[in-house]
Amino acid sequence: MRSNERALRQTNRKIAGDCRSLERKEKELELEIKKLAKQGHKETCNILVKELLQLRKQKAKNLNMSAHMNAVSAKTREMYSIGQMANAVGKTANVMKKINKQLPAEKFAKNFYEFIETQERFVTDDMVSNAFDAMLEESDDDEEQAAIIRQVLNEIDIDLNAKLSKAPQICSSIAPANEPSNKLGDADLDKLLSELKS
Repeated sequence: MRSNERALRQTNRKIAGDCRSLERKEKELELEIKKLAKQGHKETCNILVKELLQLRKQKAKNLNMSAHMNAVSAKTREMYSIGQMANAVGKTANVMKKINKQLPAEKFAKNFYEFIETQERFVTDDMVSNAFDAMLEESDDDEEQAAIIRQVLNEIDIDLNAKLSKAPQICSSIAPANEPSNKLGDADLDKLLSELKS
């Protein structure tokens, strides 16, 4: 491909050089014909006019040849590109055949679904782990709040445990509701009142 392109470029350069040379010659002939016509040399003018016509025909042929060479170059590049694409497609087909032989469609589908299940499991595990971490953080917050409350209560000299231990045991001291109320005597009532006051 490169050698063909190089040859075409060289040919185009040569044709372009010939065209420039013919254009210079054409201008020279035109000036010479005008000069001879002014001098009245009709026969010489006729000869130069014929030469000028031949030169213009040659220039037109060169231009046509240059256009043809450019078309050939473009066609060559197009064919080369098509060949490269065909080669790539052929290689891809061979690779796909090898893959199909080494990894049948059923096995590929199985591996694909296993991969999806693994990904879903990882996502689920992450969600559970995040939820558990959030619960632990909330538990830590509750403990911290309880510690702050205890500290505040201690600062204002309130000892809940001590006060609760002194509180009357109503369940054991008071008779059940279904028992008659006359079982409590005055002494029992006085005792309850004194415990409540303390």
